[in-house]
Amino acid sequence: MDGRCEMQGAEWRNRHFYFFKRVNILNSKLKNNNLMKKEKLKKRNTKLDKPEKQYRDLFENMLDGLVLHKLILDKDGNPVDYVLEKANAAAEKILSVKRKDIEDKKATEVYGGDTPFIERYAKVALTGKAKYFIDYYPRHKKWYEIMSFSPEKGYFANIFRDITERKEREEKLNRFSQLLRSTLKINQTIIMERNVHKLIKTVCDILARNSDCYGAWFAILNENGEVTETVESGLGKDFTKMSEMLKKGKFTESIANALKQSNPVINEKPVSTCKDHPLIKNYEKHNARTVTTRLKYGERIYGVLSVTVTQEFVQDKEALSLFQGVAKDVAFSLSNIELEQNKKQGEIALRKIEDLESSTLEAIPHAVLNLQNHRIIFANKGATEVFGWKPEELIGKTTRILYRSDKDYKKFGNNFYSVLKKNQTHKTEFPYKRKDGKDIVCRVSAARIGGKLKNKKIVVVYTDITALKNREKVQSALYKISESGYSTKNLKELCKKIHKEIANLMPADNFYIALYDKDSKMFDFAYWADEREKKPAPIKVQNGITEYIFNTRKPFIANPKLIKKLKNSGTIKIRGIMPVSWIGIPLKNADEIIGVLAISSYTKDVIYAEEDKNILSFVSEQITTAIKQKKMEEEQKTLFKAEREQRLYAETLAKIQLSLASKITLEEVLNEILSQMKMFVPSTTANIVMLEGNNIRILKWVKKIEPLKIKTANNVYPINKFKTNIHILKTKKPLIIYDTKKSPLWIKTDINKNTRSYLGVPIILKDTVQGIVQFASTKPGNFSTEDIKKLEPLTNAATIAIEKASLLEETQIELKQRRKAEEKLIWSYKELQKTLMDMVNASIKIVESRDPYTAIHEKRVARLVSAIAKEMGLTKDEADSIKIVALLHDIGKITIPAEILTKPSKVTKTEFEIIKMHPQVGYEILKDIAFPIPVAKIILQHHERMDGSGYPNGLKGNEIMLEARILAVADVVEAMSSHRPYRPALGIDKALEEIEKNKGILYDSKVVNACMRLFKEKEFKFE
Repeated sequence: MDGRCEMQGAEWRNRHFYFFKRVNILNSKLKNNNLMKKEKLKKRNTKLDKPEKQYRDLFENMLDGLVLHKLILDKDGNPVDYVLEKANAAAEKILSVKRKDIEDKKATEVYGGDTPFIERYAKVALTGKAKYFIDYYPRHKKWYEIMSFSPEKGYFANIFRDITERKEREEKLNRFSQLLRSTLKINQTIIMERNVHKLIKTVCDILARNSDCYGAWFAILNENGEVTETVESGLGKDFTKMSEMLKKGKFTESIANALKQSNPVINEKPVSTCKDHPLIKNYEKHNARTVTTRLKYGERIYGVLSVTVTQEFVQDKEALSLFQGVAKDVAFSLSNIELEQNKKQGEIALRKIEDLESSTLEAIPHAVLNLQNHRIIFANKGATEVFGWKPEELIGKTTRILYRSDKDYKKFGNNFYSVLKKNQTHKTEFPYKRKDGKDIVCRVSAARIGGKLKNKKIVVVYTDITALKNREKVQSALYKISESGYSTKNLKELCKKIHKEIANLMPADNFYIALYDKDSKMFDFAYWADEREKKPAPIKVQNGITEYIFNTRKPFIANPKLIKKLKNSGTIKIRGIMPVSWIGIPLKNADEIIGVLAISSYTKDVIYAEEDKNILSFVSEQITTAIKQKKMEEEQKTLFKAEREQRLYAETLAKIQLSLASKITLEEVLNEILSQMKMFVPSTTANIVMLEGNNIRILKWVKKIEPLKIKTANNVYPINKFKTNIHILKTKKPLIIYDTKKSPLWIKTDINKNTRSYLGVPIILKDTVQGIVQFASTKPGNFSTEDIKKLEPLTNAATIAIEKASLLEETQIELKQRRKAEEKLIWSYKELQKTLMDMVNASIKIVESRDPYTAIHEKRVARLVSAIAKEMGLTKDEADSIKIVALLHDIGKITIPAEILTKPSKVTKTEFEIIKMHPQVGYEILKDIAFPIPVAKIILQHHERMDGSGYPNGLKGNEIMLEARILAVADVVEAMSSHRPYRPALGIDKALEEIEKNKGILYDSKVVNACMRLFKEKEFKFE
């Protein structure tokens, strides 16, 4: 193991030379006394063998990838490359590489000559300032979220996670949102614009401005299927030939197919399949795809819409669904415009027939009535079509027969004649009732007969515009629902808006939306409004009426008789109160169904008709789109929040683990543990208790005070006083009590009388519960299993830190006691000799018990050190003094885990940093012992190097003591020539080659020359 230190470590410092006084050989009695002391010290130090494995487990079990890098600088100090020194298991999985293929390799080797983001990482490694990045790595074709920090100058570590899926969702959501905004603008245009050319031109412009769309065009057809008008946006002069071709009746294969089918025609390779197409240059320029669909409403095809788009657009089902919805909305608007134009022509015709014979009136498809004093004196056949009454049934009756109520009759009839007294004609719209009881809306056009209103004789034309009004209401509802999908804050608010718009179209006091969850395979009632029943809990998919709609994927209108029939046949099962009338529609677009929407009535006053079902079916696709948009937004917000919390948790945990590792005293460790755990798990109070025989002592406790105040308590009580303690000691597992009032494990006392929930986490050392971290809250249900998961890695780190601090404190106490004993005997030279040799032999025994390789190494180094000193002309006493130092030079390794000392493979960067601490630890152990020479300082300097590259203080040349320089050379030669767990012996020739090559650079030239003479001329051997 020393070979690593010597070859990777640094040189030594020089100072004034001190000498040991002659050391006599200890007598047998002294040896017996030393053996007893060694055995006691051995028991103490075996506790220090807690494996570093737990730290490595924390590193290996991180959910996020972690890679440690070493920066490589050129001679001018500029970053040119970096080495990937260490990666954890998560990094291996996230990067889809094997660690052996990247560890200890340069970035230029791993990334094929590239050094990704080297300037950025160099700043982190050289300044120590942590940075947060989101980067795309083309090599992996993935996006990564990276937290980069520097554990020490010249190094940087990256904690990262794969966020490719999230980025794809964001891009999809952005594309969907952009298209949704375009749809909203198009819907606004459809509602407001009544000019066909302006309508389709505006829609084209809106579509072409979308980032996934390179161009769009419309072709409008007359009733004979002939192209009467074309418009484009984003295509320019290339569309001129296309327009001419369309007007000549020449349709491409895609257009012909689109006119025959309801789904859009997608051409993924227009460049190869449409070589003679007028727009081929446009397709080649953008590597585009085309989507073409017909504009159909009812039985009439009004035209064709085609867009030139990206690959991502044609692969996005939601985008295609919205595009198809736009086409339907435009067709619907074209139908309305055509209907309005026809009605205007009819009104013009009506004004011309005022003086025509009644036979001519019979040909008009509108109700024409001749009134005198509110009484009908003439009615044409059109009255039957509009009102359902035959002309003979109306003649002689008052117009009250046409109104819904007396209130409507008085409101409209009285006002009607007063207006005609002033004006020749009068036009308005008003609700009426047909003979069958159905409410309708009519556009009313009335005129006086003759120049003046004599005997209140007038002619009135009634045009049924119910369908038009319904279409306008449906179109308005579509727009508002679409806009709500973008403007509402959450799904609940969106569903409330949808309910409001449906209620404007038809009676819908009782309304619900049930959404299907693929993961749980259950229906969750996202919205529920019912005058007789409360909102139900989520239900499994069984055979209810909601599931019936979901499974059949078809709208369903029901009455009690039909439902009873389905129930008796076993098709459905009724849950709750059966309504009088019910409509359910599937919420779907494309091939995906996300849930069911239903309305119902409990009275005979509201009976739903087929027309209501058709309206709901028509708006269902827009509702589905809006709900999916809102769910995607909420899922994205939830994901962002979870990822942000997880990232903060990982960063905080890493800092806490480093902080705990740096604490030395038990007091510091306990303060840090309680403070940090309290931050992870909010609570009213928290404490740490440790076992002392059959008792438990409260060592630290904290109350909910800002800023945080930690107090010491001396409370000691029997283990069996609280059942919670007994339970945790037996199970060795965390314990949560959600409500103390309901738990048999909770014993109420004056101290905990206000506690309503409790969490206890065991501190386990060597498979035994040594203590408990306890949290209490005045709120029931304050703790959860998630809190335990958060605390688990922190508890592991805390366990190691507590053990380390406890053992170090015990060691310090032992050393202080030994120092006091030595001070009392310092006046006696003989006792000084005994103490000195006692320490030397104790050190050898301690090291030998933990690591035989290191013990043998110290003895062999001592022999070579003595020989080099004599070869350089030092006296026998001086040589013997240096030999004693050599026997003690690795005493600091008692704090290094045995797993690292005997590790059969190369140590990690973290493990090597732990090894480098042993000179400082040796110094701390021996600094207060009154040796005749500065033993502690020599040991502190034995890894320093002549050029200042050593450790721990980077001393140079003569700043390093001569004893330390001699010890350095002997240490390297022995380490390289001997066998080690992680490698076979390199041989004495390799060792001598190393010191000769670095003579005057790393090692003292005089010391190297003396060592070379020993081996080359005097045939020195270790054995």
